[in-house]
Amino acid sequence: VYLSFSSKEEVVLGTVDRIVDAACDEMERIARSDKPATERIRAMLMARILIRFDRVAGYRESLNDLLSSVRKGLLERRERHFAREIEILGKVVPKRIARALVLATNNFLPYALSPDELGDRRRLQRDATSVIDLLVIAISKGGHPA
Repeated sequence: VYLSFSSKEEVVLGTVDRIVDAACDEMERIARSDKPATERIRAMLMARILIRFDRVAGYRESLNDLLSSVRKGLLERRERHFAREIEILGKVVPKRIARALVLATNNFLPYALSPDELGDRRRLQRDATSVIDLLVIAISKGGHPA
């Protein structure tokens, strides 16, 4: 392990990077699809939430508690991860809207969830769907490409 990583912190942060890579890969795939923009946005936002959730569903503690020892590195990486997701969403909607979509759905990412919420995928998906639907309706009414 230490041939590839310089510390335990880098191992943990590398795991986080791989989770985000999977989410971004799926978001890219969806962005390239022929589906209408509204469907792509819904699917991309749900993918960024559920892929992360599914990868950490076995944890019964808040990820903030679990990752507190690597918090500084995690916060730095989060900014890069979010910027990457904004770039991908920006292929479907203007960048300022992409940023708003990321910010509006960050509350559904595992690090923000309580232990109880981490154990209930259906509840998470239902709640996220409600927010995502509101966001897409708002974008559509605003005359944007979604």
